[in-house]
Amino acid sequence: MSVHIEWTQGVARTFDPGKRFEDAAPFVSVVKLDKIGPDTVLLSADLSQRKLSRGDIADLKAELTAAGFELVHCWRKIGRKVPYGGRVIRTKGQLALWEIPL
Repeated sequence: MSVHIEWTQGVARTFDPGKRFEDAAPFVSVVKLDKIGPDTVLLSADLSQRKLSRGDIADLKAELTAAGFELVHCWRKIGRKVPYGGRVIRTKGQLALWEIPL
């Protein structure tokens, strides 16, 4: 018998320039990540102290791509512009599920 453990949940923390997790620096944003497929991650529970910059998003994209992900899903309010070449794949009530290629 063999056992394989695959972690399916994680947290992404965003830091100001020059600050790092290893230095116990305060973070400016935390996002919950759920692996929902072999190449897809669901982002939720974005708790930010400030608006994330393009650089912050580029860093998160780089980390997700390095981890083997190709798609990001996230729920947002209907009517918001879908970023980065993404598309709405489903709606429920006032929410839209976005799919964004990395």
